[in-house]
Amino acid sequence: MLELDLILNKFCDYKIMNLSDENKRLFLELLTMDDKDIWHILDPNVDSKYDSLIKLVSQDNVVDPSNVWINTVSYTHLTLP
Repeated sequence: MLELDLILNKFCDYKIMNLSDENKRLFLELLTMDDKDIWHILDPNVDSKYDSLIKLVSQDNVVDPSNVWINTVSYTHLTLP
């Protein structure tokens, strides 16, 4: 899912190195899941064992599973050289 790629790639680029060992383990576990399950877990209204990690992932991203386009709006106006 493109939206997840955008969110998780940004997270990996800027934050993954600063994660605690526990959150690194959770992140690796999260990556083994199906996209639809990850998207569900990213919903701030869903409680899961990934909550502390999800807060970090969604900190710089607007994560709203009911409106998947929110996450890609800033990318839709990019112009390639």
